[in-house]
Amino acid sequence: MSGQEFISFCCSSTVPLILDNADICTSETDIIDCFIQYMKTEYKINIVAWEPSSSAYPNYMFLGGDRGILAYISFRYIHSSSSITLDDISWKSKEVLKTVCAASSQLDRPVFYIYLINTADRIGIYFETDEQIRDRWLSTDFSSDIYTPVTAEMGDFQNLLSIFLDFIRINNGQFPKVTLFR
Repeated sequence: MSGQEFISFCCSSTVPLILDNADICTSETDIIDCFIQYMKTEYKINIVAWEPSSSAYPNYMFLGGDRGILAYISFRYIHSSSSITLDDISWKSKEVLKTVCAASSQLDRPVFYIYLINTADRIGIYFETDEQIRDRWLSTDFSSDIYTPVTAEMGDFQNLLSIFLDFIRINNGQFPKVTLFR
């Protein structure tokens, strides 16, 4: 199975329960590129790589129709022939904290942490935002050297797609219809 087939599989709204992940032997960069191409082809969602001026900034941007930045993205591809572990999805806290602080004070746009997961027990695309991370840290007095996302609180691909399409509609002046009840 190619990286492109893996991404199509993960983005399908009718994902089968089993996928032989041993056949996918592509790099993180290839999988991310396949995801970006899929989003552009299927949904006209424009995600581009860039060279940030600070190491705290994510390496990808989600652009609107006017080429304005709608959000920033940090990708993580996790591939394993065994079950997913906390080590697989963990980050160094200092890296995450720098990005969360930069998003809050300098970027003025949300940051999405997108996990492309291909393990024996979990296959799919999941995400969390800098705001979720910040809120969790503030409510728990987080002080560990390692940040491990709470997978039960992550959104899935359909959630991500819905948010990105809403960003595009709002950016293009096509605000969602509001139904008034009387």
